[in-house]
Amino acid sequence: MAESVEFQVNDNKLLRRFEVNIDDKSAYLQYVLGKDTISLPHTFTPESLRGRGIASAVTKFALDYASKNRLQVIVGCSFVAEYIKLHPEYEPLVTAR
Repeated sequence: MAESVEFQVNDNKLLRRFEVNIDDKSAYLQYVLGKDTISLPHTFTPESLRGRGIASAVTKFALDYASKNRLQVIVGCSFVAEYIKLHPEYEPLVTAR
């Protein structure tokens, strides 16, 4: 999980995903908002954009969004789960639902 590079992450409310767009390609983390939760079921990064830390940037954005909006996180994506293991400061956001 490469990190430390800044990317412009956008909230695409229409498609319900946090995304980074580079060279007409999108890397994203899908989300489903509940009353007091945000479910993070799936990340996708096109092969040509992999290895640049984009998925980490999008995941950090999503977790910071959850924290700012006082949402509990439902982790459905293995990448997000691994990211949280490496960044335990986000563990209090995770719910067992």
